[in-house]
Amino acid sequence: KDDSANDSNQISLSFERFVQGIEQCCRSKRSQALQIIFQICQTESKDESDLIDLGGLERIFCFVYTAALTEKTAEISHFDSKKLAMSVLNSFNLSDESSSISQKQFSNWCSEKGLLLHCALWTYIERKCFSSFKLSDKDFILPHLIQSSSILQSKEADLIGLSLYSKVFQGKWWRLYTSDEDGLSFNRLCHNVMGYGGPTLILIRDRNLGAVFGCFVKNPWKESHKFNGSLEDFLIQFSPNFNIMRTKLDTNGNFFYLNLKGFSQKHGMGMGGTLESFRLFIDENMEIEINSNKNRSSTFESGDLFPSKFEQPEIDCLEVWAVGGEETISKGIETKKGHNAAV
Repeated sequence: KDDSANDSNQISLSFERFVQGIEQCCRSKRSQALQIIFQICQTESKDESDLIDLGGLERIFCFVYTAALTEKTAEISHFDSKKLAMSVLNSFNLSDESSSISQKQFSNWCSEKGLLLHCALWTYIERKCFSSFKLSDKDFILPHLIQSSSILQSKEADLIGLSLYSKVFQGKWWRLYTSDEDGLSFNRLCHNVMGYGGPTLILIRDRNLGAVFGCFVKNPWKESHKFNGSLEDFLIQFSPNFNIMRTKLDTNGNFFYLNLKGFSQKHGMGMGGTLESFRLFIDENMEIEINSNKNRSSTFESGDLFPSKFEQPEIDCLEVWAVGGEETISKGIETKKGHNAAV
């Protein structure tokens, strides 16, 4: 702040101080970047300067969204920042909207579910101040759906939540299957996805409650009477709440299951649990079974995949999206072409 400024509410910077500030933001470490974002979005309070409330968390996610926008005329009025803010509070079992968390708690959440949030600061500075130059290779990029989606309409907050969790969800998405156009058929689902050589996101919308949930599978789908998959696989609830259920540290390794032909085990696709009791299972008739007993899951973190504990979901729409960025998707599609030619 320049002491010579006449108006105490005005802040003026010399060019040297401006450059120093830019350097601090763009070259800051992850912890420093998170601290800057936390402090600029706090609700002013003299007594609780180390805390941030729901409103402050909403401002953080609005800042993240704004930083990643590439169109100057883009509106953010439709962006539900409160949904993501509440997901942070809920992770600390603080469902009360008046609750607050400390900077340390916020950093801990970022270490688990918002691994790339700090990149928003660098992206914001670069695009607002140096649009003609690239200052960092750690840009925060919004997901871009190549085709339309009946499930992901007005789900910008959920897409932001995924892109904060992993770079796999930033950039282009390619739709491999949608029940709206391809038909609600397990055979069609497997035909459209089997052979694709890349990570996929499976999303399901329930017919009765409108809830959206699903799972992420990093490796290509592989038919087997046994479990396979990756530590990076996870379950997710999109709505009514946003929550990612990662693999446990002491996981049993039962990530992904796909059996089409073997008669010794169930026919269908499953995630987590055991062969007798999956955490999520879609059978060959496209009927879903969810095990809501949190204590029985030895694969993924506990959490509600579906909001009702008294009824099973009914598929209204199911979509499978190829993710991982343009290069990964292009390679995966070429692998799929080779698979189709060999079948």
